[in-house]
Amino acid sequence: MRDPVCGMDIVPTQAAARSEYAGKIYYFCARVCKELFDKDPERYLTPQPFPQHARALYEALTILGKAFYAPTSSELTDVEWFALRTLGRQGESMMRALAEECAVALSTMTGVVDRLVKKGLVQRRHSEEDRRVVLVSLTRQGEITYQKRLDADMRLILTMLKALDPAEQVQLVAMMEKIVHSLPAGFPGGS
Repeated sequence: MRDPVCGMDIVPTQAAARSEYAGKIYYFCARVCKELFDKDPERYLTPQPFPQHARALYEALTILGKAFYAPTSSELTDVEWFALRTLGRQGESMMRALAEECAVALSTMTGVVDRLVKKGLVQRRHSEEDRRVVLVSLTRQGEITYQKRLDADMRLILTMLKALDPAEQVQLVAMMEKIVHSLPAGFPGGS
């Protein structure tokens, strides 16, 4: 059975939500799909390509997520890798800014940085202008770890782009940028 909003295959007994409309019961993979359906059931009961695209995009992003968000080794958690990647891209950062970029509380980031210091991947120091400000940067080992992962990610990106001709590559990038800019503020990566 398929969710009429996003097109995901679901088992009715495992559905996150359900609605009744015109004497028929519809099942949903997520509550947000039910909410959208309840607002305008006819929109989702008329055959359209959107659900298939939503399902295909979800599946593609899930596969890509496994490739891009897997830690570099079993020694790094997801948030540790994200902090390492952020420092690799931006260079030295204030602890508060690093926490905001990683979308975690400052107290959580303190624990993350503590673990990364113990692993020899980052170092911290107090700002000379304001001793209350803690600055975090990669160590040489952290730079090597970051660069190895960046090389692997770029190899994957270039392999994926080979499947597209140059015009399709431009289109893909434009569409991905449009999607990223549509994310709500406060969402990691959102505007």
